[in-house]
Amino acid sequence: MKDERELPYGTAAETLLEMGNIGTGSSMASLSHIIGEKVCYAPPVMERVDYDGLAEWIGYAEENVVAVLIPFAGDINGMLLQIYKEEMKDVILRKLLGTEQVPEEMDGQMLDLLRETANIMASSYLTGLSACAGLRIILADSAVSMDMTGAIITSLIGTAAGSFPGGICIGNNFSTEASLQECCMLMVLREDSVSEIMKAVEVNG
Repeated sequence: MKDERELPYGTAAETLLEMGNIGTGSSMASLSHIIGEKVCYAPPVMERVDYDGLAEWIGYAEENVVAVLIPFAGDINGMLLQIYKEEMKDVILRKLLGTEQVPEEMDGQMLDLLRETANIMASSYLTGLSACAGLRIILADSAVSMDMTGAIITSLIGTAAGSFPGGICIGNNFSTEASLQECCMLMVLREDSVSEIMKAVEVNG
């Protein structure tokens, strides 16, 4: 399932990664404000949308995670995927529910709270991109699910393949200072959106 096509390189790659860094910085500042804790995140990495590349962020282990997928359109098209592992899920829910103990069984209210958190982070991410490149970006309705990591990866690849043929993924891992588990924020871009970004910032790959 490995996509052998070349990734953007040179100045184009540097520009995309810097935009990913700007977007992630904005979204993580929003998350930090929501949970009242410092959020740490790694520099962005660019991969093709395939199983191995996505598993490097999400993890190969068959553990339950909460995933929120938010498509976007406008001058560029793609989707944002946020993966919350158990520790981060509990940190967010403890803060939003005002409780010290999060119930083991997830219910609709808890999933909605995580989806709303993801919506705020995604809005911050894309607002950062829009501001630095002058792009018009519109968020679509988000979808939230809780499933095993392997199923999430397979579903994302299927969704991406159904939405557009091929694409690249710019991703970051993030966590709180006390967390041992890394969550991830992934921006999946259509192939033609890469060239639109380059035009917007007047960069030739």
